[in-house]
Amino acid sequence: PNMAVSTALSAISTMMADSLTDGDHDEARDVEHGALDLYDARGRFLTRIDLTGGRHVLTLDLRRLLPHLLAYPCAAVILRHRHPSGIAAPSRADIATTRALTTLLHLLGIRLHDHLIEGGRDQFSFRAEGLI
Repeated sequence: PNMAVSTALSAISTMMADSLTDGDHDEARDVEHGALDLYDARGRFLTRIDLTGGRHVLTLDLRRLLPHLLAYPCAAVILRHRHPSGIAAPSRADIATTRALTTLLHLLGIRLHDHLIEGGRDQFSFRAEGLI
């Protein structure tokens, strides 16, 4: 995407991180929740795919994601999730997931714009840290 689209996606990624919820039950707070937000080539939001994982990992079921990625004119995605621990630093699993998702998306001609992790009041951006 061009510079204007990249700037728009950066602003959107910051705003969207604020919408992650903690869940209504204690059990829900112990599980990682997240979303994969899809954007078109102009940076317009297309849809959100909700994701849930376990206590220490976010699950990306590629068989579930692929139909969504192919059904929309998707040019970029933002992966975002929260750590129930309250620590925003990425885990090894987060880094591995980011690499695997980047590879898959590249094969489809889609760019991973950012991977955002929310931990308490802190946020970690793979793009801002130069990891994407």
